[in-house]
Amino acid sequence: MVRRATAADEEVVYQLVCVLEGEELPRQHFGEIYTSQQKDSRYIPLVWENGSGVLGFINLRLEGQLHHGGLVAEIVELVVDPACRGQGVGKVLVEEGEKFARKQGCVLLEVASARSREDAHRFYQREGFSSTHLKLTKNWI
Repeated sequence: MVRRATAADEEVVYQLVCVLEGEELPRQHFGEIYTSQQKDSRYIPLVWENGSGVLGFINLRLEGQLHHGGLVAEIVELVVDPACRGQGVGKVLVEEGEKFARKQGCVLLEVASARSREDAHRFYQREGFSSTHLKLTKNWI
């Protein structure tokens, strides 16, 4: 089942995002951001759960973009518990995110993914995404 993430999901979402990033993120700062996003209508956090608990998370950000002439949905985070990968959880989360974005009038759904995440690239391509842009970053931390 997919549902909107709540404040009560913060800890499990934290654990999943740490898995996504391959490191333990600063807990207090994560909590502050999570709480802020819960109150911000531009963020759509969804979780996938079964009888065992929450096993997947997708976070969308909706933003009006001048160069697209409309509202764009971006997948900011998508992660599935490693124990249940390959079982369609990610697919369901993307489909539900896309449905929500379409209902909001978004003109497209996009995602940025690190070059090293080749498995993620294959997943997104299977889900109908194409590599049309090059994202450049400047990290000063």
